[in-house]
Amino acid sequence: MINAVSSSMQSSEFGLTDYWRMFKARGIKLPLNYFLQAHAFDLIHGTDTHKSAVNEEYLSNAKEVNFYTPYRCSWTKEIRIAFDVLREKFGDTFENYSFIDLGCGKGKAVLSWALFLKKSGLKQRLVGLDFYDPFIQVANDNQRILGLFDDISFTCGDAMEFDYAGLGSKVIAYMYNPFDKGILRNVLAKLSKTDAVIIYNNPVHANEIRAAGYKPIWKKNGWHPNTQTMIFQKPFW
Repeated sequence: MINAVSSSMQSSEFGLTDYWRMFKARGIKLPLNYFLQAHAFDLIHGTDTHKSAVNEEYLSNAKEVNFYTPYRCSWTKEIRIAFDVLREKFGDTFENYSFIDLGCGKGKAVLSWALFLKKSGLKQRLVGLDFYDPFIQVANDNQRILGLFDDISFTCGDAMEFDYAGLGSKVIAYMYNPFDKGILRNVLAKLSKTDAVIIYNNPVHANEIRAAGYKPIWKKNGWHPNTQTMIFQKPFW
């Protein structure tokens, strides 16, 4: 059963007005790609991942953690490309990595990754972490709708306090620009206790990751922030 908080968030509308706004801002390319890479996922699966849900409660919670960014989900193709890159890079050791989405929102990246794993006959431990509990509740609802239960969990918590080492020694950390520079530095310090690979979609603060000792091992430029991704890993000497 969908709880009351999730239900109220899911009732927000997204329609022609939103697509018209995109068209006026960027031409036909943006609304077309948004539909194919964000909206279509929910239409196909019956989930709620793409719609923004900014309200007074969300803004109040964001103020408490001293950072606010509007909710946006990653585009399906971008998640798939990162999955394919790391699967090829790590080969037989790919399943040794746990996957965590920092600022997971309604769970799009985690659930997409889980579907890619299932289709490939692979398994990893998957975690979604977000500071806003109503998002976590919607992510759990989406997980139930998709029937994905093995080794997947969504947690409400502070990314600066999370025990990343508890995920194991090898971690794939996914981020869609969830933090400002200060918070990102603290998160990177916590991740340093693991052999972390970072997928950074919309890599606004990529220099902070470089400053923490990570080197880019793959990069994709694009025409829109959602189509720009970098993957980082600390070198082994």
